[in-house]
Amino acid sequence: MAQISGRSVRGLLRFGKEYGYPGGIPALVAALPTESQEILRQPIRTGVWLPYQVYPDLLRALTTFDSRAIQAIGHQSLRWDAASILKILSVFSSVDALVTRGFGAWGRFLWSRHCDGGEVFLSDHAPGTASMGLRNFPDIDPIHCQLNVEYLSEMALAVGAEDVQVEQVRCVHRGDEFCEFRGIWKRNTE
Repeated sequence: MAQISGRSVRGLLRFGKEYGYPGGIPALVAALPTESQEILRQPIRTGVWLPYQVYPDLLRALTTFDSRAIQAIGHQSLRWDAASILKILSVFSSVDALVTRGFGAWGRFLWSRHCDGGEVFLSDHAPGTASMGLRNFPDIDPIHCQLNVEYLSEMALAVGAEDVQVEQVRCVHRGDEFCEFRGIWKRNTE
């Protein structure tokens, strides 16, 4: 079974607190299934790995509180969890440059900090469009796929793309071999 980083779980708890989840973190944890509650009763350190299911359980609790939370989490996750990465990403002059000069490597690096299962890869690209795949992770929760759409959208915006649209075009939950996310954007000048 896949595991999620303590850093990622702490980020969702922090989000719940700052987003104004009614009753704060204690109420958020209480809204989770019993197994996830038990795990979160222990101190969560950033450098530990936790059972993956805690993460989608938190995502569902947050989106039950506010259906727009998944978009806000995706945007905030890139800012919090990858603040130093955003500085590095800013050296790319455009999203096209990011894709052609190393998205596969960056995607793998960012994903491995988040989850110990799955393999991110660049499945295709052309000017103004690209597709990122996630294979070997059949346990991914559909709500996590929704979060990936928002996260990738924010990544494109971070390097100056405009009119970004990201959609999931393949999913293991629909019988596909892997999950795939396609983005299109208006190209900025390089």
